[in-house]
Amino acid sequence: MARFTKPTAKTPAPIWTLPESGLPRFAPRDLSVLAYAQGFTLWHYKAPTLPLHDLTEPGFFDHAADMLAQGDMLMLSARDGGRVAFVAQVSGVCAQVRLATLS
Repeated sequence: MARFTKPTAKTPAPIWTLPESGLPRFAPRDLSVLAYAQGFTLWHYKAPTLPLHDLTEPGFFDHAADMLAQGDMLMLSARDGGRVAFVAQVSGVCAQVRLATLS
C-alpha cells in the first residue's frame, strides 16, 4: 500500500511512494484542471523529475481515482516529453485508473 511522504529539500512537493521500491509516485498537487464542461474534465499533470514512462505506468493515477472520470483527458508533461492520455476506466472498488494513450 502506498504511503504519503513529507516534502524535503530533495522532493519539494508531497509525493506518493511505494514502500517496496521507494520510487516517486503520484503527487496530488501536480494534477490541475484546465477545463471542465458537461461532465468532461481536461487535466494537466506536470512531473518534471519523472520520465514519461512512469506516468503511463498502470496504477500511477490510482490515488486520483476519486477525481478522474472515464472519458477525461490528461495532458502529461514529464522530464523527457509529453503525451495526451484518456481515462479509459475508473474502478471505485479498487481505486484503479486505466489510461489509454495516443501514440
